[in-house]
Amino acid sequence: MWGSANPSYSPHLWSPLKPKRRASSKLRPRCNPEASRFNAMKTVLLAAGKGTRLYPLTETRPKSLIPLLGKPLLSYTINALEELHLNDFTIVVDKGKKENFQKALSDYVKPESKFTYVEQEAPKGTAHAMSTVKDLLTLGPILLIYGDIILESSVIERVLHVHENCKLNLMVAVESTTQSRDLGIVKFKGHRLINIVEKPRLRSETSYVNAGVYVFEDDFYPFIDDLNPSPRGEYELTDSINKYVASGGTVSVVKAEDDEWMHIGYPWDVLDANKRILKGMESRVEGELEDHTSVKGTVVMREGAVLKAGSVVEGPVYIGEGATVGPNCFIRPYTAIGRGVKVGHGCEIKNSVVMNGSKISHLSYIGDSIIGENCNIGAGTITANLRFDELNIKMRVKDDYVDTGRKKLGAVIGDRVKTGIHVCLMPGVKIGCDSIIGPNSLIDKDIPSRKFVAARCEVNAMDLKPR
Repeated sequence: MWGSANPSYSPHLWSPLKPKRRASSKLRPRCNPEASRFNAMKTVLLAAGKGTRLYPLTETRPKSLIPLLGKPLLSYTINALEELHLNDFTIVVDKGKKENFQKALSDYVKPESKFTYVEQEAPKGTAHAMSTVKDLLTLGPILLIYGDIILESSVIERVLHVHENCKLNLMVAVESTTQSRDLGIVKFKGHRLINIVEKPRLRSETSYVNAGVYVFEDDFYPFIDDLNPSPRGEYELTDSINKYVASGGTVSVVKAEDDEWMHIGYPWDVLDANKRILKGMESRVEGELEDHTSVKGTVVMREGAVLKAGSVVEGPVYIGEGATVGPNCFIRPYTAIGRGVKVGHGCEIKNSVVMNGSKISHLSYIGDSIIGENCNIGAGTITANLRFDELNIKMRVKDDYVDTGRKKLGAVIGDRVKTGIHVCLMPGVKIGCDSIIGPNSLIDKDIPSRKFVAARCEVNAMDLKPR
C-alpha cells in the first residue's frame, strides 16, 4: 500500500550527503520546524522528463528513480524534507508513470507523508510542469524542487528560515566548480537576483548555478504563462523567473555549499553521487561473513547478504539484501552492490554501481562502471577504464562527445544486457538495454538497445605431421 514504510527504513543510515566540512552556524540559521507555518506548506517535486543524457539508465526508469545504494534518487530529497516535518508532497511525473513512482518510493518514505501525483501529458519543460499544478498556486507559498538532485536538509531549512523573515520569492544558488555544465548560471547582486542565464556556452570556471530549489509566492504564478519556447523547444521556469524580475519583481538568492547539493545529469554523475553518499554512511553488517574474509573501513551489508571465504572488502562499500560475493573476490572502495546480485569467484569491482539482480561471473573486472538491473556479465569480462595517454575520457551523449572530466571511467550498461566470455569493454562505452555481446568481443563504441554483437574470428585448422 502506498505510504507504508519498510521496517528497515532508517533516515540516519541513509542521510544523503553528510559533508565532513559543515557550513558555519552563520550560514545555517536554525528554525523550529514543529512551530513553523511551513509544516502545512505544499511541496512540489518535478520528476517528469525523459532524461536522455542519462541513457541507457533512463531507458527503463525515470531519472528520478535511478537507484543509489538501493534507494530511488527522489527518495533522498523526500527524506530530507521529512526531517523538517514537511510531509505534503505533489509529484509531477510523466504520463503513465504514477504507479512506477508509487511502487519505487513506498519502502523509503514515512507512513505519515501524503503524496499526490500529477501527470504531465508531454515533456514540455519546467514551466509547463509547474502549470500542471495550478490548483496549488492559490494556496499560499509553495516549495518547488527538481527531482534530479540530492541535497541536505540544511539547505531547505535555510531557505524556509529566510522566507519566514522576508516573505519573498526565493531560489537557491550553489557556487560550483564541478557541476556547471548544462546548468543555469545565476547572476545576482547582494542577495537579489539579476537574471538566470540558461546553459551558457561560455562560463567561468567557478559559477553560481541554479540548484533547482525555490519558494514561490502568489504574485509569481501569472508569469509561468505566455512564454516562448526555449531553443530546445521547452517552456523554461527560468524564463518565467527572468520575466518576473524584469517586470520589477524581487527574487532573493539563498546560497548553498557545493557539498550540500548535487545534480544528476549524466551517467558518470551517478558514480559521483554514489561516492558522496557512501562517504556519509555508517557501518552496519547484517549479512553473513564466512571464515577467512576481511572487511575494512565503512561497510553496509544488508540482511541475507553473504561474503564468501577468501573475499576482501575495503569500504566504503554497500552490499544489498540477499547479495552473494565470492569466493575470493576483491571489492574496492566506493562500490554499491544491489539486492540479489551474484558476484562469482575471483572478481574485482571498484568504484562501481551494480544494480539489483545482476550476475558478475567469475574472473571479471568491473571498474568505474555502472551495471544495470538483471544483467548477466560473462566470465572474464573486463571493463577498461583508463586511456593509454591518460587524457580525460569522453562519452557520447546524444549527438556529441562530452568530456566527462574523469581520467578513469569504464562502461555504462543498461538493464538485462548479457555478455559472453572474454568480452572487453573500452573506456566510456555504453550498451543499451537487452543487448547481447558475444564472446571474445572488443567493444570500442556504443551499442544500441536490443542488438546482438558477435566478434568474427577466422579459425584455420591445419594438418599436423604424425609424431
